[in-house]
Amino acid sequence: MANRWFIACCAIAAAYGASACVFFPTPTFVPSDGALDARGDVAPIDAADAQTSSDVVVDTPPLDAACAPRRFDCDRDPANGCEVSESVANCGGCERACALPSATPACVAGECRVNMCVAGFGNCDMDPRNGCEERLDNAAHCGACDRSCSGATPVCAGGSCATGCGPGLSRCGGLCVETQNNDAHCGACGTVCSPVSNGQRRCEMSACVLRCNPGFANCDSDASNGCETPLGTNTNCGACRASCAAGRTCNTATGTCTASCAGTDCSGVCVDVSTSLNNCGSCGNSCPTRANATPSCAMGRCESACVPGYSDCDANATNGCEAQLSSSAAHCGACGRACSFSNASASCVSGACVMGACNAGFADCDANPANGCEVDTRSSPMNCGACRTACTLPNATSTCVAGVCRIASCTPPFGDCDGVESTGCERSLTTIFACGMCEVECDRPSVSCRTPRCDSRGREPMCTCGE
Repeated sequence: MANRWFIACCAIAAAYGASACVFFPTPTFVPSDGALDARGDVAPIDAADAQTSSDVVVDTPPLDAACAPRRFDCDRDPANGCEVSESVANCGGCERACALPSATPACVAGECRVNMCVAGFGNCDMDPRNGCEERLDNAAHCGACDRSCSGATPVCAGGSCATGCGPGLSRCGGLCVETQNNDAHCGACGTVCSPVSNGQRRCEMSACVLRCNPGFANCDSDASNGCETPLGTNTNCGACRASCAAGRTCNTATGTCTASCAGTDCSGVCVDVSTSLNNCGSCGNSCPTRANATPSCAMGRCESACVPGYSDCDANATNGCEAQLSSSAAHCGACGRACSFSNASASCVSGACVMGACNAGFADCDANPANGCEVDTRSSPMNCGACRTACTLPNATSTCVAGVCRIASCTPPFGDCDGVESTGCERSLTTIFACGMCEVECDRPSVSCRTPRCDSRGREPMCTCGE
């Protein structure tokens, strides 16, 4: 009954965005095939399907016939009637709690569905049973489920496709990562510092280093079997090969040999069950080791704390402290702090957001990353094609089109007679070689060009050549 209460409590906490819950069990029943949209949000489902789905597994007694729909008599006490309403803690029946990985759940017509994905994750397979299963920081799902990066060497940085990685970053399978302190790419792409028995291999200065949990040690100097030796026995009391003499017992709380057991005798070993990792609260109750987390036992209860640089951003205890705050673009320096720059790619380096390359057609002309790549060089007259490249064509009003300076109009009495944009309106239309228009030339060199005029019917300018 206590376990059921704990599962229900976790589901309620997840529904309201709480982070205190440390356990998310696998959903206890399978949803029907109701449609979900591309973000994993709950979509309307057919009521008949919800009632007839063969996938639903009912593990509680049938509802009382007297209860209204979506209400249950969970305490079987007729005095207070059907006292419980359907919720994520009682979804389709009493104590049937909803809990989904990397997502906050919702109960719809008696079935667990994805209500909202944790930032940086998506429900890409549209299957609510595994929650929001995809990370959105890779080349296949870059910022969204249906957004993939193309090219020979695709890369995703800060939820946007990029052509390269910034300083100090390496391209690893479509991601920009730093390899000095990255447990998934330590020193090189794909070199994983994996958890070991009673400890964790951490990436430090591009090398995997073994770090033992409190109360354990690597006494055989073999990193492959982790921290194999508990330091609370009579042969290894507080340190490797520190044995207790005859008539004395190792006290695990102090790591010293004592004349008598001041704690609990667990199979011949004197244990303080209020702090022992392997006997927390009672003999044999071991505290679990989670990824990037350090377990502890306090007052006889197992606890877990994230190691520096990591955090449990998805509130899912089963995958430990999954977010590396020094390199996660979705959780840069803190949970939920996503990196984003206007018209540019973004990445996280050492816990700080770094702006990457500008999107095509944009430039960072003021060198201020706070406003990203603020200039559209395709249409800016003062930054046409590149920063600080102004459009100033001779004898003309200029405009910027697709990053190239163009003639909007010529300043009278000049005309663009050579058809070359860069020379502007290079010819005066008041000479015998271009009299009123580029193609009108007076036939005698002794004559001059008078002011062009229109005839009385308002037709095109006519050139009047005279002495």
